[in-house]
Amino acid sequence: MMIESGREQDLLKDLGRLADRGVRGPEDVLDAEPHLLTLVTGPEGPWARATAVYRLLLAATQALGHPRGSALRDLLALNPVPPGRVPLTKTERREEAARHYRVEGDSFRKTHEKKLLKALAIEIDRRLRSGNDTTRGTPQGWVPFTPPAPPPPAETFRSVAQRPSRPSDGK
Repeated sequence: MMIESGREQDLLKDLGRLADRGVRGPEDVLDAEPHLLTLVTGPEGPWARATAVYRLLLAATQALGHPRGSALRDLLALNPVPPGRVPLTKTERREEAARHYRVEGDSFRKTHEKKLLKALAIEIDRRLRSGNDTTRGTPQGWVPFTPPAPPPPAETFRSVAQRPSRPSDGK
């Protein structure tokens, strides 16, 4: 068993706290006051950093694919709640996440939940270290767009009146 560093332990603790509360938007990130807010660089102010953390969670769960990312989105309540529906408790969210593995909520908690949170922590850490912390990362095989060359200068063009006329073929 490998021992995690302080940063990794903080990240796992933050994700556990976010899973306990649910993350329906950046406001839930602010309420949980995770250490993760200090790891996100760039945006100034707590609101901007909370939004960046929320986007990071969305991007990281998307990158994990199905069933891992789908289960984590259900567990963290990242999926939008339909209008008129009451947000789910952690037990209900765990049941929703367990459906992706075709197990009961308690079995999911015992066998999958910690592994999934660790996989999410690894993906978030990778994104933070690489600077690719949103869904707008550079895709594999990406080639930057090179705009076409500008048109030649206007003085190289002749007006229609100055062009020599074509010989007619007499038809």
